[in-house]
Amino acid sequence: MLCLGYSEVRTALSKTEDWAKRNGALINKKKCGILRISRRETPIGIRSLVGVALVHDYKYLGVPLDQSFSLKYLVLLLRKRVKAFCARIHVIMHSVVGLKVKFDLWQSYAKCYFDSFAPVIALCGHLNKFETLYTKSLKKALDLPQQTPNLPLLAALGVPSLRQIAAHHIHRNTKAIRDRFSEWPVSLGDLCTKLEPCAEEYVELLAPVPISEGPKGLFVIDLLASKPI
Repeated sequence: MLCLGYSEVRTALSKTEDWAKRNGALINKKKCGILRISRRETPIGIRSLVGVALVHDYKYLGVPLDQSFSLKYLVLLLRKRVKAFCARIHVIMHSVVGLKVKFDLWQSYAKCYFDSFAPVIALCGHLNKFETLYTKSLKKALDLPQQTPNLPLLAALGVPSLRQIAAHHIHRNTKAIRDRFSEWPVSLGDLCTKLEPCAEEYVELLAPVPISEGPKGLFVIDLLASKPI
């Protein structure tokens, strides 16, 4: 439950419990949490209110949210998942798993997390922060230098940027988002308009074969490969 004041919490819980009783439902307060929304994290004076725990972060639809929506707990979550993936994939010798397989594994086991969280990252205004984590995870998985330019690398591999992923999902689901958040249609409309070009790039993205096998079992990435649009 996301609220601004304790009085709102009591009112909301009371109405929810009344609805549950009328419909024969039970509320498990042990699985609920109260997250007070503020510009920065504030100390919690009491541990619970009306039987529901007060928390500094709360996971909603799989997204760990903090009081100011800085998504700092999501950063920690993604870093942990990416670090674990890279640690495992680097144990495998190059003679056993080539660059192409590592790239496929990155898309299956690392990129999928960014795909899932990209819309909420954009809505909270933290695309730049997570874009860096996104590209670093790709370079680590492929054993590429961190100095490798991001845009040429993504273009060569046919991988959409985090902004393009968010644009694709938000632009495609704008109507559904407007209906759900009808109180803020203007802000969501502005975000959709801003991201529309990236959404079109996502749809039109046609990747060439970026990785080719060279002599002596080496693999080559052409960062300047042209892509038909």
